[in-house]
This record gives sequence, structure tokens and C-alpha cells, in this order.
Amino acid sequence: MQVSLGMMRSKTIVSKTAVSVKGGMVSTQHPLASEAGARILAAGGNAIDAAVAAAVAVTVVEPMMSGIGGGGVMMVHDPKTGTDTAVDFLPRAPGAARGDMFELDKSRSGVGMYEWPAVVGDANFVGHRSVGVPGTIAGLCESHARWGKLPLSEVLAPAIEFAEDGHMVEGYITALIAGMARRLRQFPAAAEIFLPDGLPPAFTLRVYMPADKFRQPDLAATLKRIAAHGAEDFYRGKTAKLLVAEMERGGGLINAEDLAGYKPIFHEETRKIAYRDHVISTLPAPCGSNTVIEALNILENFDVRSIGRESAEGLHLMAQAQALAFQDRFAYLADVSAGDVPEAELLSKDFAKTRAELIRLDRRIESMGPGSPSTKAQLQPGLPQDRSCTTHLGVVDKDGMVVSLTNTVGDLWGSFVVPRGTGMVLNDGMVWFDPVPGRINSIAPGKMPLSAISAVIVHKDGKPRISNGAPGARKVMSAILQSLVNVIDHGMTLQDGIAAPRIHCEKETVLADSRLPAESLETLKEMGHPIQLIDETFLSSNFARPVGALIDPDGTVHSGVDALRPATAVGVPA
Repeated sequence: MQVSLGMMRSKTIVSKTAVSVKGGMVSTQHPLASEAGARILAAGGNAIDAAVAAAVAVTVVEPMMSGIGGGGVMMVHDPKTGTDTAVDFLPRAPGAARGDMFELDKSRSGVGMYEWPAVVGDANFVGHRSVGVPGTIAGLCESHARWGKLPLSEVLAPAIEFAEDGHMVEGYITALIAGMARRLRQFPAAAEIFLPDGLPPAFTLRVYMPADKFRQPDLAATLKRIAAHGAEDFYRGKTAKLLVAEMERGGGLINAEDLAGYKPIFHEETRKIAYRDHVISTLPAPCGSNTVIEALNILENFDVRSIGRESAEGLHLMAQAQALAFQDRFAYLADVSAGDVPEAELLSKDFAKTRAELIRLDRRIESMGPGSPSTKAQLQPGLPQDRSCTTHLGVVDKDGMVVSLTNTVGDLWGSFVVPRGTGMVLNDGMVWFDPVPGRINSIAPGKMPLSAISAVIVHKDGKPRISNGAPGARKVMSAILQSLVNVIDHGMTLQDGIAAPRIHCEKETVLADSRLPAESLETLKEMGHPIQLIDETFLSSNFARPVGALIDPDGTVHSGVDALRPATAVGVPA
């Protein structure tokens, strides 16, 4: 709910305890997914086994946020080699995709997750033509084959159990299904799953009232095939045939060649950028992490700790650093296949210093725009959106292997398309592209989208210290930025750093959590910032939902999870 400045009102303050353990830790967006990963750790699996188990389990228990028909990114720290690897399994544009494949709707302004120009019938984020080639199963299965210890069938057993035997849904899930019921009814295969008798599954509203067990038998059958045959089933076997048949039935673009040709990318060299005495390790490709890193580089020019976290000056500095980094993101970042993408320049300390020199600590920058690397600006940003239809999880095992994994179907329920007989929701990955041809993020065959994913592993003194990431569209970037600054600069625990109120600023308007001090926000307004004050509630997600883990030098692992939603950490003693 949007609220007004200058009024005194009660505030919702919710907290969660941190789990601390010498052993393994699984932090996810849902308690059953965390328990699934912990179960695998307790059975002798490593962090990859547990991450794959939890990632697939969460697609069953929170299927509107992520799915095996989606895509994502995984960061892996291997203690045996002391190295990090980034695994990119984001959706790709089908081979038949074209820059002008969507008819623009000039009667409406920008819509969708990233406020691109509107498309007739919203065909770029709803329905068959919005689907990108899924990468989740390829990424998870190939990572498991490379690093896992337990058989894939054992790793996927919890997810299969949740789908086949059913599970009790959270009230949060029921509310999301109810809120999207009209759209779900437009897609019969999806409605059969999520509105089985025309209504969403009931949750335990009172201990004496009956609740529904939410069963997904088709998804269970799909997971069993994958457990037996790995990614081969999804990309060349029965599941592939069912997916292609659905595309043909609904006018989608994905064909058998698109599926058979999909390969995740294993980046053996990650992007590493120093911030203070820490090193941020992340995907070496344009994504949300680029914007996080540029903002950190800008902040490094200031004494952030002394300025203060919730002071007016501290909020002002954070807003300006975010806005400068976002303006550069909107102007220059894209799949490197699009042409000259000045990544190295944007992420350099020298470039950040020139951007930091624009910031005054007493007044907002009046004319905000991108900096001046070698490439000219090619697109304009939209307004920030509040959609958050992704999942993130972090795993640490007893041997020091660390995983930071983000998986998504795009918008809530992705494209809403469920291929008959599979039970899986397909992504709406085409919404990540600009539907106007000839621009830096326009659609092209096989092209990778510019995503907001910001999965990171942070090192200190040569050892992994933090696993962090979040769902939340563009708010992911400001959430990870602030949670890292809270820990590194302000000395907070990861749990407190994640739970603290945040802001989000892309150019002028500052979206501010209503829990922030009223006097700081009033002063921020006097500095020239338009303020939009927002309540963060159990059902909203205005500022993203980070989860992760923090590792002490003695090996003790501490959790950090979102305080308002069902996110849960489970520790497994060594």
C-alpha cells in the first residue's frame, strides 16, 4: 500500500531468527524446499545435490515463481579447487524469433515487467509466443553431473514426493492463485492444476478447519522421467515432444531443434570486483550483477559507514548511486551478441569515480542520465515495477562448497502455458526483450535476454563469506546492493541486513519503505527527491526478497532470509 509522508501511523515490524550452525545450511523461499535440500545434505549429498533438490522442490511448492520450464543462473564455489564457476541457463530466444515478431499496441504506454512498449494482446508476456527456450533442467542436470555426489533420482525424490503425494499450501500461495484466477482461467491446462474445482487450494486458516492437499500428478510424472533420464528427456525425449506439440497447438515458436540445441554456459572465470576488503564474484555477462557492481564502485568513493545507513545523507547517497548505475544499465547493457557492450568500462573503478563526482551530499543531481563510455544510449527505461516472480536459494555444505542459485519463469506463472501432460509452467522469457526492432535489447534468434539476476558469492581473505541473491525483477539489484552494504559497511548480520528497510531509485523518484525514519525521508524530500512511500506487507514484494548465508572464518554458517514471506533456512550440523 502506498502511504503519505508527514503522517504518524503504526508500522509493521516483523523479524525472523537467524540459524547458525557448523555444518550445512539451506536457505530458500519456502520451508519445504529448504527441508528438501537439508534432507539431501543429511543423506551425504554436497551443496550441489542440495541446491538441485531445493531448486526443483521449490518449483513444486511455489510453482508460480519458478519452474523446470524456466531458466536462471547458478554460482558455485568449489573448495577442492578454490575456484568459482558461473552457470548460465537463462532462456534463449527461439530460432524463429525476429525483432518485429510482436505487433506494437500504440494505444497504451509501456507495460509488463520491464515496461517495454506495449504489444497487442500482451503476446510478449502471456501465451505461447512469449516462451523462451527453457534452460533450467539443462543447467541443473549438467551441474549435478559435474559436481554432485548422490544419484539424480535420490536428489529429485523430495520434489517428486511433494508433487505426487501432495503438500499443504501456504496462505501466501493460495492468495497469489486467487489473485490471478481470472488469468489462470484463460489457460485450461493451468486452471486444471491451480484451480482444480474452480477455486484455489485451501490452506490451514484455522487449526480445526480442513485444508486441501495440493497434488500435481503430471508434474510428478515429468520429474520421474527426468530423474531416470536426466536432461535428455526434457530436451529430446517425451517431455520435449509434449512441449513442442504444445507450441504447435498454440502458435509458439519453439521447435525440436531449439530444445536439442540448448546448452548451458559454464563460465570457468567469473567476474570478480573488489569492494572494500571483499571480492564480489558473479556471472561474467550482462545481468543484474553489473548494476550492483557499478553502484558498489560508486559508493566506494564515500565513507558510507560514517555517513550512516538510515540518515538522510545515507539514503540520498544510496539513491544517487543506484540511479547513476541504472541509467547506465538502461543505456548500454545487453547480450554481447548485440554489438558493442562496454561492460569493462562500465565496471571500472575509473568510470565509477567520474560518476561519483556528480554526487553532492546535500542535493539531488538535477539532470540524471547515462555516462559516456564508447557506446551511445539506445533505449529509454520505464518505471520500476513491483512484480517478483522468481526464486533464489543459497546452500553451504560442511566441506565449504557454496551455491547461490536463481531460477525464474519470468512473470507470475510465466507465460501461463502448461504443455498437456507435463504439469510444468513455461516461462515468458520474451518479455525480457525490447519488442521494438533495431535496438540494443531487441529480439534476435538465439539471443540471450538482459536479466536482473544478481546471484553472487562474496569472498574475504580468499575464502567465501556470503552467498546472496533475490527474486524481485529490477528491485533485485537494489536489494542485493543494500544487503551487501549493510553487512560490509555497516557491520550487520546477514539476517538483519536483509530484513532492514530499503529504497529503490532508478532516476528521480525514490521508492521508500515506510519503516524508514520519517525525519530522514522529510529531509530527503527537501534535497529534491520525489518520495513514494510504500508499505511492505506479507503479500506485496516492493523491495525484492533476498536469501543467503554468511560464513564466519571458523566455518560457522549464519542464515539470512526474507522476513515477511515463507522463506526459511534449515541448518544441518556437521
